Amino acid sequence: MAGGGLAASEGGRVRDYGGGVTPSVVLTCLMAASCGLIFGYDVGVSGGVAQMESFLKKFFPEVLSGMKSMKRDAYCNNVTKRIGRQATMLFGGAMFLAGSAISAGAVHIAMLIIGRMLLGFGMGFTAQAAPLYLAETSPAKWRGAFTTAYHFFVVTGTVAASVTNYFTNRIPNWGWRVSLGLAAVPATVIVVGALFVPDTPSSLVVRGKPDKARASLQRIRGAGTDVEAEFKDIIYAVEEARRNEEGAYSRLCKKGYRHYS
Repeated sequence: MAGGGLAASEGGRVRDYGGGVTPSVVLTCLMAASCGLIFGYDVGVSGGVAQMESFLKKFFPEVLSGMKSMKRDAYCNNVTKRIGRQATMLFGGAMFLAGSAISAGAVHIAMLIIGRMLLGFGMGFTAQAAPLYLAETSPAKWRGAFTTAYHFFVVTGTVAASVTNYFTNRIPNWGWRVSLGLAAVPATVIVVGALFVPDTPSSLVVRGKPDKARASLQRIRGAGTDVEAEFKDIIYAVEEARRNEEGAYSRLCKKGYRHYS
């Protein structure tokens, strides 16, 4: 991540900028971590719906007949950098919301494919932006706890999808529509939440908006917190990342990166 939200270190120790866990930090990080819900739900619901008899009967009858006759076994970085973490989460959530609506209302395979593509792109965008957002907004000493929240929501989404599939599989003819349509619930949470959270200071600095970056950092850390030291380190980290990006691929071919040269 450019800028990375990485805290500068002194003697191998992470610098403490004095910013505590404010309500703003908790709310923004919870919103970003909730992006894991659509990741987990999508992973869980796809496999379950693909085995529902009502779904296969409508779209893939030949697969269903084959399954009945056999024994079954139990078995986007540049965009984030250009438009920011917050906008990417909003865009990804909106795509996932649209994909869930199209998939749930699908009447032929073309609609199903379009819906699946939107779901995939939406999940990909949020999976790219959300961990960056968490890392760049959470206080340095609490960063591990906040970034872990994303994986907690991934698992929560997967469990929710599995439970949903268990019950909707009992609904004849249209149970699969319920499973796919319920993906709109976490997507709506993300879209609404992303409208009310600021972009990360690092992302704003990368895009040449230092004043907005300082204001965003102040909002996240709290009105009474001195953010100048952290803000200067963010600018330094962004500049350092830009220097490292220049000729990054060509450096991989140099002798210093060959272990056995």
